[in-house]
Amino acid sequence: MNVWKNQWLAGLAAVCLIAAMAQISVAQGPGGRGGRGAGGFGGANSSMLLGTEQVQTLLKLTDEQKAEIKTITDESRSAMREMFQGGGDDTDRAAMREKMTKMAAETSEKVGGVLTAAQKSQLVGILLKTDLGSALNDSMVKSELGVTEEQSKKIAAARETANAELRGSFQGMRDASPEERREMMAKMTEARTAAAGKVKEELTAEQIAKIEKLTAIDFELDRSQMRGGQRGQQGQRGQRGQGGQRGQRGNNNSAENDDDAI
Repeated sequence: MNVWKNQWLAGLAAVCLIAAMAQISVAQGPGGRGGRGAGGFGGANSSMLLGTEQVQTLLKLTDEQKAEIKTITDESRSAMREMFQGGGDDTDRAAMREKMTKMAAETSEKVGGVLTAAQKSQLVGILLKTDLGSALNDSMVKSELGVTEEQSKKIAAARETANAELRGSFQGMRDASPEERREMMAKMTEARTAAAGKVKEELTAEQIAKIEKLTAIDFELDRSQMRGGQRGQQGQRGQRGQGGQRGQRGNNNSAENDDDAI
C-alpha cells in the first residue's frame, strides 16, 4: 500500500471515527472540536446528550443505568476501533459509512433499552428541541415519531445539502475577523433554520404535532458540557475516589467558547 493510500485511509478513519464516536459516546462524551461533526456542525444525538451531566440530572438516571450505558458504549467503542484497525478492506467511503451507521444505530437502540419510557420521551424532546435535523437522524427519535425509510432518505438528502452549505461557510472562519465571524455565524444560523424548514416538509401533520408536544419543555442545552465532555469525563475517571462529579464540573473550565459550535 503506497504512502498516499495510507494517508487517505488514515484521514477517512479519523473522519468516520469522530462521527461514530459522537454517536456512541455516552460515558466519555464528545471531546474537543471533533464533537462538532457529529450531527452536522454542532448537532446532537441521544448518546451525546446522555453523556452530559445536565441531561443525566434532568432524566434522573440511576447509577445502575449509567453503569449499563457505560458498558454498552465501551463495547461499541471497542468494536469501532477494531473496524478501523482493519481499514485496508474498507477503502470504499460508502461501505465505511454504512458500517458506521449500522453500528451506531444498534448502540442507540441498546442505550434506549436502558431508559424508561418516560426518560426516552424526555430525551427525544430534548433532541428535537436542540437540533431538529440532526435529531431525525437518531434511531430513537425515528422510532418515537414513526419516521419511515422513505422519509429518512429525503430528510438525509435535505441535511446533506444543508451541511454542504455550512461546510462551505465554515471553511473561511478560521482566518476571519471577529466581525466577519459574527456575520458567518448569522448566515449559518439562517441556513440551519432553512434546513429545519425543509426537513419539516417531509414530515406528516401528525408527526409535526407530536414534535410540538415533545418539545414543549423548558430546556436549553449547555453545549459547553458537550464540547469539553471528554476531557471532563476523563478527569472524573481519574478521580473516582475523590467524589463523583468533579470531572464533569471541569467541563465548564476546560470548554472553549462555544461561538463556533453551529
